[in-house]
Amino acid sequence: MDSSLDSVLIDQLQPLYTEPDFDMLFERLTLNETKSTRFLLKMELNRLWSPCIRIMDMRSRGYPCTAILHQGIQHFLGEHDRETFETALAHYKDRYTVGVYETVIANATQRNTNFRQTQPTKNLNRLKIRTIRFGGYQQGFEQFYLPRLNGLPLFFSHTDKVKLEYVLKTENNQTEIEYWRNDKNEELLSGLFHHARMTRLINALPERHSTLIYCFTHTIKGNIYFFSATEQELEDKDLKALFFSVGSKRPSWRIYKLDLAFTDEKLDLENLIDTTISNPKYRQELIHALQKIKYLGQLTPINTELQLTEYLEIKSPETDANLLRCFGHATSVDPFQIEALHYIQLRREPRYIHKTPVHIETKAQAVTGWTRDISTMGMQIELETPLICNKNENISISLPKLQDLTKEMDLSVLPYRVVHANNMRTVLHLAITGDEEKHIGRKFFQLLIKQNHQNLTTTPEQQHQRGLANSLRNLFATQKFNYALFIDKHYATNLGMIGIGKHPQSLDHLLLNESQTEANLQPLFNNEMFKKALMNPLNQTKREYRPFVVELNIAKIRTSDVNVHYEIKLDEEWPSVEEKRAFIKRSRHNGEFYSVQLHISKTGRPDMEFLAKELDAIAKYAIHKAKKLEEQLWNVKGVCDIIDTTEATLSRYHLMTQR
Repeated sequence: MDSSLDSVLIDQLQPLYTEPDFDMLFERLTLNETKSTRFLLKMELNRLWSPCIRIMDMRSRGYPCTAILHQGIQHFLGEHDRETFETALAHYKDRYTVGVYETVIANATQRNTNFRQTQPTKNLNRLKIRTIRFGGYQQGFEQFYLPRLNGLPLFFSHTDKVKLEYVLKTENNQTEIEYWRNDKNEELLSGLFHHARMTRLINALPERHSTLIYCFTHTIKGNIYFFSATEQELEDKDLKALFFSVGSKRPSWRIYKLDLAFTDEKLDLENLIDTTISNPKYRQELIHALQKIKYLGQLTPINTELQLTEYLEIKSPETDANLLRCFGHATSVDPFQIEALHYIQLRREPRYIHKTPVHIETKAQAVTGWTRDISTMGMQIELETPLICNKNENISISLPKLQDLTKEMDLSVLPYRVVHANNMRTVLHLAITGDEEKHIGRKFFQLLIKQNHQNLTTTPEQQHQRGLANSLRNLFATQKFNYALFIDKHYATNLGMIGIGKHPQSLDHLLLNESQTEANLQPLFNNEMFKKALMNPLNQTKREYRPFVVELNIAKIRTSDVNVHYEIKLDEEWPSVEEKRAFIKRSRHNGEFYSVQLHISKTGRPDMEFLAKELDAIAKYAIHKAKKLEEQLWNVKGVCDIIDTTEATLSRYHLMTQR
């Protein structure tokens, strides 16, 4: 085995070393290696993961260093060294190992060689990356991106009227699906796409493919009522300020970007269906289901906590909230199907249906309820009375009935984090918080599930027709509405790749070259913004967390015929609304203004079982390409959804037509 192949295998195997199914993964990845090579690989992994006590002191290398204390050992590292150290620690589960030490030293040595001359060029070069087009042989990258979508993939038919037929459920968009459930647990999302609204939006295609929709709910005697309006509808009725003023004061306030597009009539629908489905009659039924789909859509939430202050400052000359009744939804809507998009990496742990009493105590409340489902990493609970809580807030729970099953573990005051809560704050999704290895709740449920595995029922996924979810997923991939940045773990020299669609998008002229084969991300990440806006959030998040949302405000000013200057600020950096407004006006007067949201997620390992067919197909005509693709997939560290929110920002500041 040559040294380059050895390096590739080590890079693939290293993050899997502590996984419970490591032996199985090792066998899969080293299938073509000899016994002696496998032995050497395991020896090398053992060496890399062995604890290290060596001190790293870079003060003799000629650049400023600071003292870094980690696990009782004090190192002296430069800023670049510290970034490498933190990244390597993340790869080795926060353990200072031989692999961490060697990574930092190797990067420091490379960096120290002609540092002053090469570093500026390297920073610029790593922001120039290759594009890949979705909808072809890119399922490897799509299976990283699609499960991390915050937005809802939508599929519409059109006979006598436009009708929502299907919604794809991903790991991250379940919150948005649950938002559109009423107090009777009925799915009311299709009410957002009523006849008058969809007729107007469809008639605007293909010139205009996106619009903003503002939403809130109103609760009367426990009954939940939905209200929504597009930007155009609010302007037509001159109720924009009133809608913003009333809606933004409610916890249910939402802002969505809705993208719409025609399906491609030239698509070969047969190619969208999984080859494992061989029954001709069944394949024909799937083709018939796909033929009904005339429009694809994506509904993406783009509201942030920082924006809320800006909406709350909007004053309306009109104060009669009853004028907003025209934007209320019908309580009876057309049915639609929710299809679950499934990959192995979707959820690290299965959930099991199990109902047991739960008790929560905070400084202000004591609330009782029961679990709906459980896993080793979290649970869903339903409460008898609402709990005053916020997203990401830490709470303590007790499990009184389960306590009877164990004397060795204390199941009171278990720390959990609120991942999501329904509007009534009576249904909570909780995740463990703190040290996973020491969490008593996780240890208990690991034991409970292991001892009762045969008696527990896993939560069902909503799949109505075998193969339909994958076929819809393949259809949706033909229309890429946002940009998907795949961040390589060697990002210091190679940021990664960016996924684009087959059709023009609003930021193409800002990010892509004329042939759309290369992207230059300098308009987003010049200078210190690469670290502040992208890598810091990525390193702070975990695989199971929802995406970290960052919004950038960008001024593009042309200083000469060939030179362009970009000024970029994080949304959180503005000291006041007035200064932000002045920046927007100045940017538009002297050049162009953009606001761009980044939805940043850490990825899991690639789903090799799902990808086997694609890799085998590529290997038949180019085995080196298959190996390269597999290597690239194992190197993906994170994914970032890049979303143009310029229109929403200009609307908030009443600058849509001003220049």
